[in-house]
Amino acid sequence: MFQLPFEVEVYYVQHVAMLIVPYYLLRLGGVYTIEDSLDFYWPMFSYGTLLLYHFTVLQFIGMKTLVNLNSMVCPAISDPFYGPNYRVAAIFHQALMVPLTSKIYGLVASYFLTCFSFTKVKDKLESDLTLSHVRPSISCVNNLQKRMSSSEKTGGKKE
Repeated sequence: MFQLPFEVEVYYVQHVAMLIVPYYLLRLGGVYTIEDSLDFYWPMFSYGTLLLYHFTVLQFIGMKTLVNLNSMVCPAISDPFYGPNYRVAAIFHQALMVPLTSKIYGLVASYFLTCFSFTKVKDKLESDLTLSHVRPSISCVNNLQKRMSSSEKTGGKKE
């Protein structure tokens, strides 16, 4: 079997980074926050994006090039769902695992960032970003209101 140099090492570095980077961003705060544990918008959006990407882009490229990209053309030898319905099984598996793992990760990260005494950095994970630095005089709504009030004063005629 052919292997690229450092292929295994890169695999593990990427997967460890997938665990560390979101935790670090949550620790920073600001716009990096976490949704409510009962809010399933982002997991469902991610799952839909995953399905769309696999069944359009990867399947099309795999069929045209005869390369089994992410097991879209045929099941992998080590696939636990090996058989004629491996894709159906994978769809249901991912429909369960995408929301489950994202919510469990969020709960564990929230515990370590807000409750665990050694790693606690804040009392709760919510957006601490304020918009006080935005000048209201440059907003579109204020400009529109000024134009409307000036047109009312002049009877709708342009100055």
